[in-house]
Amino acid sequence: MSNRLAGRRNQGGFTLIELVMGMLICGFILLAAGTLSFALGRGQEVTDLMMGHQAMLRFASVRIPELIHNSLAVWMTSDGDLAVWKGDANGNRQIEAGELAYLMINTAGKRIDLLTCQGLDTPVTASEVVQGAAKSAILASSSKVLVPLVKDSSQMEFSEQGRRYVIVRFSLPAESGRRDYQICARVRADISDWMDSL
Repeated sequence: MSNRLAGRRNQGGFTLIELVMGMLICGFILLAAGTLSFALGRGQEVTDLMMGHQAMLRFASVRIPELIHNSLAVWMTSDGDLAVWKGDANGNRQIEAGELAYLMINTAGKRIDLLTCQGLDTPVTASEVVQGAAKSAILASSSKVLVPLVKDSSQMEFSEQGRRYVIVRFSLPAESGRRDYQICARVRADISDWMDSL
């Protein structure tokens, strides 16, 4: 009879202690997998954010100096934007609204925008450019183009360094707070000198 009881014990299932230990081990494995998955997901988000910022910075650091260097004149406007006379398209030595571009600080949208307009041949003076009347005409035009150059930025500022350089400063979110950037662009002096006489 003792042999029969021994056989029944060997044929039985898991004991309660074995089940609890198995569930505990499975719980630790699931917890470790969840933690690893969260860490990998967070790392991917940070990487995507950094790659997006790097692509945006590369574009802005090429586009802004190219625009300013190839321009005929650059003005700081009364509202803190940067007005650029891209070129005298028809050779009349007169500024037209369609020949202008504006680098604008959009504090509500936390970005720096580039405003241009093609085919708007309304003549404007340098004072209208500086005071904002030319920008208003471009904004009212149906052919305006507004391109965000730098997004998610703060502490945005345009400044001049002498008559030769324009500096664009801004701050972007980084993994540990914010990081400051600046783009320096050289103005073509030979053309901007005769602009004073306009």
